[in-house]
Amino acid sequence: MEIKLTESGSKGIVYINEGRGNLAEMTWVEGGEGYIIVDHTMVDDSLKGQGIGRKLLDRIVELARMRNLKILPLCPFVKATFDKVQEIRMLLINRFLNFKMDKQIIKHYSNGEVTVKWQPHKCIHSTICFKGLPQVFDPSKDPG
Repeated sequence: MEIKLTESGSKGIVYINEGRGNLAEMTWVEGGEGYIIVDHTMVDDSLKGQGIGRKLLDRIVELARMRNLKILPLCPFVKATFDKVQEIRMLLINRFLNFKMDKQIIKHYSNGEVTVKWQPHKCIHSTICFKGLPQVFDPSKDPG
């Protein structure tokens, strides 16, 4: 199975597609200068238990190393892998190194009309906010 890579603008995907839709995929978006945000992983049940998620992440890690980029893992699978695998941890964006999903961090992102309250200990799929409200949820800005 070949892991393919496609980029479009500020977004990218690595995936396995055997002619019947993506059987596995991992996506990212540019997060700011010098880093990408890995926000989603999907592996079809037919591929479970084969280490496919890790192989997808390894392809993104290879890309990040080639481009001298850091990684901000919003996807729970990617976050868990970074927690477990020492040899890739140096690619974590510095402000994420000490981040723990169980911390009671609360941040507010606002565009003046809408305020998004981000609680990572509750929001394991915060990428929905990030993709759905990019004008509000901007990880390159520190809301304080």
